[in-house]
Formats: sequence, structure tokens, C-alpha cells
Amino acid sequence: SWWEYYMPLRDLPLQYRVAFIFYVCLTIFGVLNVVTGVFVDTAMQANIKCRHVVIRDALEAKKKLLKELKNVFFEMDENSDGIVTREEFDEKLQDEQVIAYFKSLNLDVTDTRTLFRLIDSDNSASIDVMEFLNGCYDLQGEARSIDAKIMKMQLQRLLGISERMLERTNALGPAGPIPKTC
Repeated sequence: SWWEYYMPLRDLPLQYRVAFIFYVCLTIFGVLNVVTGVFVDTAMQANIKCRHVVIRDALEAKKKLLKELKNVFFEMDENSDGIVTREEFDEKLQDEQVIAYFKSLNLDVTDTRTLFRLIDSDNSASIDVMEFLNGCYDLQGEARSIDAKIMKMQLQRLLGISERMLERTNALGPAGPIPKTC
């Protein structure tokens, strides 16, 4: 206890007692500062570990999802040729379990034709396993505002290109101007 060390200073002048109290306060402040530093360092290390855990969990979840999607693909591929045709796709999307699985991914399976075209990235009228995995993974989840803004930006760019093409075509031809439809 600091009091035991302070008692002998009672008979000394005031400045010694004040110096002693100042020393005690400074020592306590220093110890608290070190303890706080240890807690902060521990929290920072835990945060770094948590970040690694979150990244690892996200990668494991992606791996699990892709494995499940691969299983769904092979269920759809009835003739085991590694390709899912439009007919196989439509037929399998009549199965309640497959519908429920796609709904769990927030994929709307009511319009199978559009969904098939979105997944068929090479427009071959058939889907291989990589197209299926990439397409379903990219389409899963809710549309975000950034997705809508990207689409709007791309549509504006295409509209600008088509307007410039129309102007050039109108400027070229003696057959008369082409009516503007937009």
C-alpha cells in the first residue's frame, strides 16, 4: 500500500509529500498505459485473426456452393455427356427440390428460357459444367444497386453508339435519311 510509504513523509516539508503523490500518480498512469497497450495489441491481433477467419469461411462457403452446383449440374445432365441441353434444363427445373435449391440462391426459375440464356455464355444452346458453375455463381443473390448502375451506364453507352451510327448513316446516303426510331 502506498499509504505505508507516505506516512513517514508527514514530518517532511510539503514539497516532498507533493513530489511523492506526483510520483505515485505518474507510476499508476504508466502502469495503466502499459496495460491498455497490451489490451489494444491483443484486440488488434484478434481482429487480424478474425479477418483471416472471415476470408477462410467465405472461401470455404464458395467451395461448398460450387460443389453443390456441380452436383445439380450432373443431376440435370441425364445422358452424362457433360452438356445440359435446353430440354434437360427445362425438365429438371420442374423438380420441386431443384426449384427450392435455386430459390435458396435467390435465382428466379420461373422463366427457364431467360435463365438458360443467361447461363449459356457462349450461346451454343447447351451448357457445360463451367458455364453452369460460373453462370449460377454470378447470378446468385439479390441485384445490388451497383449492378443496376452498371447496366444503366452500359445501356447509355450503347444508345450513344447507336445514335452516332444513325447520324453517320443519315449523312452518307443519297437514299434519304433513315427515320429515327428512338
